[in-house]
Amino acid sequence: MSSTGIFLDAHATTPIAKEALSALVTQLGQPGNPHSPHAAGAVAHEAIETARKAVAELIGAAPGEIVFTSGATEANNIAIIGLARASRHKSSRRTIVTSAIEHPSVLEASEALTKEGFTHLIAPVGEDGRLDLDAFGNMVGDDVLLVSVMAANNVSGIIQPVQEVAAIARAAGAMIHCDAAQAGGRLALDVFDLDVDLLSLSAHKMYGPPGVGALYVSAAIPTRPDPIVFGGGQEQGLRSGTAPAGLIAAFGVAARLALAQREEDALRLATLTNRFTAGLEALQVRYRRIGTDDRRLPGSLNIAFDNCDAQELTERLSTIVAISTGSACSSGQISTSPVLDAMRLPQSLKRSSVRICFNRYSTEADADNSALALSRALREIEVATGSIAQ
Repeated sequence: MSSTGIFLDAHATTPIAKEALSALVTQLGQPGNPHSPHAAGAVAHEAIETARKAVAELIGAAPGEIVFTSGATEANNIAIIGLARASRHKSSRRTIVTSAIEHPSVLEASEALTKEGFTHLIAPVGEDGRLDLDAFGNMVGDDVLLVSVMAANNVSGIIQPVQEVAAIARAAGAMIHCDAAQAGGRLALDVFDLDVDLLSLSAHKMYGPPGVGALYVSAAIPTRPDPIVFGGGQEQGLRSGTAPAGLIAAFGVAARLALAQREEDALRLATLTNRFTAGLEALQVRYRRIGTDDRRLPGSLNIAFDNCDAQELTERLSTIVAISTGSACSSGQISTSPVLDAMRLPQSLKRSSVRICFNRYSTEADADNSALALSRALREIEVATGSIAQ
């Protein structure tokens, strides 16, 4: 346990791998603009290109198809807004279809385009947290330019049917974007198997540093996105600005580690989540899992507790176990998670659910101690609210 407690909020971020941190510090200690024509610049440039190869290998892409960004949010904006603007004079298609559980950077980017003459359609999900493919298919007609569906959800942990989505989109002549921020490094991803044109990644969700991500842009994409930030034309003209060699180098190391350790990580995380839930059951904690269990990110749980306000629970545990009630990007909101709203869950479940996600560095002791801490906190809440006899 660290000084801030047991960290079980890997949907929000992951601890940086020591190897990635070392690469970051090493590169930061070597001054050099990667776009400068001298030896110091060449060293920084080489670090970036080495990382580009590693990120490309992680998702089965070519290095030239990887564009580095400040994170998945920027990658999503380039993919959606950039593609829509690039297509205005090439296509009459003006509709973008997303799922109801996309990250705000996808939903809000798509909605912003309605002010530019585009239509944004939102496909529903079921109570299991999976996209409703029938409803989605009914929305995808010959006016659809782009569909955007995430690989795995950041609140429920549920894996989405991206291949099926791509097949429907292809049949209608639409292009496909996938926000893989949560799945990158955790699931086996191959852009050719997924059949996507664009895919977003985030380093800090795969044990890399915050502040850097990537956008995969297929070499075969019918229309290449326009830039949304202008300047020196770096990153193939799609993302101007001096590339942060240290952050990118660390991202590359994290990507290599993720590829090498993905299967081992998945097995360990499955063992830890099973141990954790077994601990809750042994302590006679009543809970309900939210979403389907057969298609979920390794280490991820979203569970609701009887007669419990999730916000109060997370606050009581804040220095002992780090868990959350929903997306960290929406912290401070009193309303329930839009993802849980989209799953059409009863209000009692939405108010009492927390998301839990183990990480590569979690231990068996973390699983045991967090189950015990949750049990104690729930008991304290029951006593305080008079739910049980005192």
